Formats: sequence, structure tokens, C-alpha cells
Amino acid sequence: MFEEFEHLNDAELANFSTMKIGGRANWLIFPKNVQELKKILKICHEKEIKTFILGNGSNVLFDDAGFDGAVICLRHFSYLRSNDNEKFKKNKKREKRLKIKNQQENFENEENQMPSKKQQRNRKIQKFKRGQKCRKNVQKSGFFDAIFPPLKLCNKPIWRVELNNRTRCVEVGAGINLFSLNMQLAKLGLSGLEFCYGIPATLGGFLVMNGGCFGHEICEIVEEVQVLQDGKILWRTRDECDFSYRHSNLQNCVVLGAKLRLLEEKSENIVQNMNFFLEKKRASQPCDLPSLGCVFKAANGVSVGKILDDMGLKGFCIGRAQVSTKHAGFIVNMGGATAKDVTELIKFLEVKLLEAGVKAEREIIVLPSQI
Repeated sequence: MFEEFEHLNDAELANFSTMKIGGRANWLIFPKNVQELKKILKICHEKEIKTFILGNGSNVLFDDAGFDGAVICLRHFSYLRSNDNEKFKKNKKREKRLKIKNQQENFENEENQMPSKKQQRNRKIQKFKRGQKCRKNVQKSGFFDAIFPPLKLCNKPIWRVELNNRTRCVEVGAGINLFSLNMQLAKLGLSGLEFCYGIPATLGGFLVMNGGCFGHEICEIVEEVQVLQDGKILWRTRDECDFSYRHSNLQNCVVLGAKLRLLEEKSENIVQNMNFFLEKKRASQPCDLPSLGCVFKAANGVSVGKILDDMGLKGFCIGRAQVSTKHAGFIVNMGGATAKDVTELIKFLEVKLLEAGVKAEREIIVLPSQI
């Protein structure tokens, strides 16, 4: 039936979920372009085959019984296009030439006028004082503020910017992984997405749920979203997507890609930002164990993970599914956990939260075998 497309029959879904849980799907299909995607959806409609669109499986809990239908994975939709690519390359080459020229001029000046011993000693003293000042700033305001004050990410995020001569728009495919996307943008010298570096999601899934972290959301840098709806390719503006906290109206269509508005910045600064956010995630989240990220949305602006922590539920287990001992908002697979273990643990936590007067809303998708 799907012989002309890249596909797997009787595919084990646990291999396509960051939770490492799930039975088998009848078909797992990987369309290479929009034309193939349309054909696949048409076949499934005519044969009455249930479908599910998959990104990286980072917030989907598959059933132990698998999925009675076709799972369509958009991993080949991983392009990044910009009309300004040539301009970026020219600017980089120009910057490199100017840097080399300045270094040569400085070297020649130093050769012509060597500093005296007194001047050398004064320079060392000034350098030592600057180092002391930097260390005091680190202790006072934190590593990020002290090392990267020009970017001011903690005060006024650089991705909340108006259109100007330092912003650039790029078109990105829905199937690109956020790790890869961040690294490619860093090479291009484009900043604004660093906050989500370290999240094992694809752009498409992140757009559908308006994902975010550390007080920022993907909608902040979105210009337009490209979707496939009723067989037609459409562009929706940011306002038309109805973005709000962990919400959009993109659930009833297939997200193909998006145009993102980003800010030009030095590549080394972008990489430092990426590493900062990655380390922040590693310090506060169980990145070493299979999970689906935060299970619940924040309740009235308060992290449900903090509420569960205050209730003493860190480390609570049902089967091999455990409330993370590092972040109570995460449920982790301790090895051999089943979807039943996870769903029972989620229901248990929901009851406990209700008893405390908190109505928790799930952030993850629990996909039954039959829909």
C-alpha cells in the first residue's frame, strides 16, 4: 500500500519516543516532500486508516498496544532557507578580513613602539582589576548577566525585537530538530532561539503546542506558519495561529514549516547563550533519563512541579515510572516502564493535586491505540 514511500511495517514506537515506551504501529511513514505527504494522507483517507503526525516524539506517550493506523513522521522536512545567506557569507568574510587587518596594524604598532616596563606593569594591574570586577559581578548577579551584559537576555530578551536592519527572516521546515536548528542559526549569526537549545523536539511540534521554557515561547519569533489543511498549502500569520500559553489552533492541520524573525549577533555570543541554557536545563531537569518533559502545564502561573515537590512526591513510583527526584514536574522511565505505569502515575498525581485544590492540565499527549 505504501511501497512507493519510505516506510516501516509493524514499527516499534518506543524507538521513536523520548520516553522509550510504546507498542507497534501498523505503518510508520517518512514522506520526503509535500507531494508525498498529500498522497499518503489521500490513501489513508480513502482506506479509512487512522493517522497521527509525529515530530520527534518528545511529548507523546504511545500506548503499550501500539497504534492501529499510520504514524507519519516529518523528519525529512528539515530545511533552513534564507534569501540573505549570501549576504551573511559576505559579511562574515568582510569581518574576518577587517579583523586580520586590525591585528596586523596592532602588531606593527607594537613593534614600532614597545611599551616600557612601567607601562607593562600598569597593564597587568589593570587586567587584574578587571578580573576582580568580573568575579564580583558573577557573584552578585549570576554568571549570565556578568559575562554577557550586552545581550541582556535576562532583562529584555533580544528576540522580542521590532523589524530593523539587524533582523533577518528565515524559513524553516517543521521536521528540523531544535538542536540542529540552533547550531545552524549560530553559524549564520542569528540569535533568538537559544532558550530552547537542549529540548529534544522538532520545530513543528514546538509550534503546535507553542512550546517554551525559562519565560519564553516560540511564538515570540514567529512571523508566519505554513500548514497543510484540506489538501491546500496555506500561510497563517502569528495572530491567525491564536498562540497562547502552551496553545495554538494548529492541532487540526499539518504544520509544514515557519518563517522566523531573528536578530543578527556574533556567532560566539550565540553559542555561549546556547551553552548557558543547556547547562541550566541539565542542572534542573533529569536529562539523563527517558522522559516527555513537563507532564503538566503551570497552574495559575505556578509550576506544578514545585507544587508536587512541596507535597513530598519526588521519587514516588508506580511500576517503573517515577516522579523525577530532580524535577517533580517530570515523570521518568527507570527502565522497563510501560504506558500503563505512566498513565496510572499521572492519574494518581492528578488526584493528589485536586485534593490540594489544583486542577492540573496535561502538557503531554497520551495517544491511545484506537482513535
